[in-house]
Amino acid sequence: LTLATTAFGIAGTLFFGPVAAGAALFLGAFFVYQSRMVCLDYESDGRLMMRAGAARLNKVGAPALAGTEMAGARNSRALGSEPAINETDETDPIEQAYRAFIDKKYASRVKFSGRFFRWNCGFLSGAGIYAASAITKMVFGIVAVFTLGVVLSPVGFAVLLVLGIVGGVVMTACSWQFLVYHGKSKKHESYKLQASRFLGRRFDLLQTLYALSPQGREARFSASGLRAALYDFVTQRDLDRQHFLDRMAGKTGKFRAWEQRATYDESSNGKTTREKQPLKNVLAAFSFLGVYLNSLLRGDGHQAALFSARVSFASLADNLTVFGLTRLFDSGAPDVDSDLRNLIRASLDKHHDFLAKKCESYVHFCENFTNLDGSIQDEVAESLEVAKCEFDADVDSMAKIKQVLAELDSLELNSLKKQFMALENLDVTGLATSHDINKQFAHYLMKDCTEELTATRGILFDMHRQSLHMQAGQ
Repeated sequence: LTLATTAFGIAGTLFFGPVAAGAALFLGAFFVYQSRMVCLDYESDGRLMMRAGAARLNKVGAPALAGTEMAGARNSRALGSEPAINETDETDPIEQAYRAFIDKKYASRVKFSGRFFRWNCGFLSGAGIYAASAITKMVFGIVAVFTLGVVLSPVGFAVLLVLGIVGGVVMTACSWQFLVYHGKSKKHESYKLQASRFLGRRFDLLQTLYALSPQGREARFSASGLRAALYDFVTQRDLDRQHFLDRMAGKTGKFRAWEQRATYDESSNGKTTREKQPLKNVLAAFSFLGVYLNSLLRGDGHQAALFSARVSFASLADNLTVFGLTRLFDSGAPDVDSDLRNLIRASLDKHHDFLAKKCESYVHFCENFTNLDGSIQDEVAESLEVAKCEFDADVDSMAKIKQVLAELDSLELNSLKKQFMALENLDVTGLATSHDINKQFAHYLMKDCTEELTATRGILFDMHRQSLHMQAGQ
């Protein structure tokens, strides 16, 4: 046993410790480099945004931009003197709201990337201290083995031990950022590869290319007009959804917290339907388990037992749940059905308005495409072909939306929900019963919409960055 312990100790000092230290050092250096590149990208974006901000100041005057994140652009030495295209129409409240969204999103990303970079630097520092201790012990260990003597005093050994402990503590303290920040950082990067189902990247590219052309500059064509329209559409639709869910939570006496976004009205921050009672969720969880086991012991199948347990949890839980909302839809209460029809009507109206503006933009581009110079035509030919397919799909969607809106009051509610979810690109082929329809519709309202809104906002910000770099010729 003593021999084995000694062998493991020597192996740890001469091999495992240095290898682990080297791996930690390499990992830390990689993430420091990666996060630093992200910071540099945002610095470049900031210079482009400041240049665009200076151009807007020259066009509309300083008061129009007062209070925005980039209002200080006029004082920056990084502005440059090149004229920018008309990125947004400052007289349009929708584009003003979009500009505020971009500014706040940019400030948030810069803050996050800087924090992520600092934590990675901390991890790298800890890895460096730990590696210095491990490698030093390895060197002295090798010398001791070959000279068959002790070459390190107790004080020196204690110093190396303390260094190793300090390095390990620093790495551990900074490692939590991998759990908190790394996933969010990867999510931000993933938006570069995603596309919104409402506005394709090639379609948006046409707007920037046209704004860069002499005709677009002369007409002061807004490069971000469609992005602003999409931002307004998804924002207003989300506000309608959340007000609807608040009313449903009020009808069932459940707690629901407002899903606040950085660009929403600050007065809604922290808004809830009532005071939270966490103990109810604990009791509901025990009730779920008890009802499920009791149903199984009575001979009920798994599905029947699970359904009974979900009913119990939904009735006792403090929060409004997907299953609880499904049960409310199943009740068929007239006021609930009326609210559902109004929600669907509002969503379809906003969707149709956005598609109409998008199709109008496409037609306008095609009418002026033949007048563009040759270099722009070459760049846009492939994107125009892709955009044509998107345009045809949008025209078809507009026709379907108009048909549903025309028949909305006369349609049976379950049929209306299925048609609406089909327009939202949800699979409704397997929805055979009213409960199945209500369950998917409740999940769409409480889960799918939130996820899609988050992704759409991230994609919009990345598309805006791409447009800025294209304008700068990067």
